[in-house]
Amino acid sequence: MSLRHATRRALGLLALVATLLAPSAAGAQAAATPADGASRAWQLELGIGRESNSAPLFRFSPDGELFYLPGRSRLAGALVQAAVSRNWDGALGGGWHLHGGVRLDSRKAPRAGDLDFSQLQADTFLRHPLAGGTAGVGLSVQQFWVAGERFQRHATVQLDWTWLGESDRLLYLNLEAARPRHAADWQDLDGQVLQASFNLRQGVSWPGVQHIDLMGGVRRDRNRHGYTDLEHRGTYLRAALEGSRDRLSWELSLMLQAADYRASLDETLPARRDRSHAWGLGLGWQIDPGRELRLSLTEARNRARPALFENRLRSALLSLNTAW
Repeated sequence: MSLRHATRRALGLLALVATLLAPSAAGAQAAATPADGASRAWQLELGIGRESNSAPLFRFSPDGELFYLPGRSRLAGALVQAAVSRNWDGALGGGWHLHGGVRLDSRKAPRAGDLDFSQLQADTFLRHPLAGGTAGVGLSVQQFWVAGERFQRHATVQLDWTWLGESDRLLYLNLEAARPRHAADWQDLDGQVLQASFNLRQGVSWPGVQHIDLMGGVRRDRNRHGYTDLEHRGTYLRAALEGSRDRLSWELSLMLQAADYRASLDETLPARRDRSHAWGLGLGWQIDPGRELRLSLTEARNRARPALFENRLRSALLSLNTAW
């Protein structure tokens, strides 16, 4: 066992003792984005909001692992957020298409620096019609910064298949293999991830509702160094209702997640088990065809064994989204 991993285990056990002596809280960060087609537009998002966490637990992707980062204590405060992205498509002939994209996100919390987060992502996909739909193979690279420090980078190989049917129906299947690598202080978290997921989207004509969106998946995380207390299997399921009327649009979602770890922090404790749920409400107002004002509310809770990994997250964000 490395000194870093032994130290992190000791910090975890000390935090667990403190948790058991105080009232427990719970939560998990969650949000999800359905599979979308490529766009040629630039997109810019500027927002202000507030976020609070009851414990130093962070989720960097909607369906990803909930990381425990000891030493983080400034976990509630106002924040400002900005994101810019660009996607493009190019026809290569013979039915082949090349898709590329790049996105930069940055979030700053002036009085809660541990909430600061930045992400840079670049991806490219090669797509071709297959079996009545469109198949793709691609590579994605991501870099994450937490509290102003480099934390993790991802290299992901992805296979997917998309089918569009009548009545505004979409089916998206995805298989990916990722290799997360971390900064020096967190190298014991290095591993390999396999994930399979789906997205089913169906148009409906219910009062006030135009779409039902269902997403789910399974994942397996292995640790590069053989630390079994950091290895787990996880599942998630997200359901959403979406509607619009005139310039107003809305979305109501619920997400459930579970993760079961192979071993515990210490032989006297049970292996970690997370059970998370999160709801989200989004309201959008179209200012004009290229601009939308959006309010997003999220509340998430993670119930865990041991209680060290329990958390509750609440966030509110008001943003202006522009495309051109």
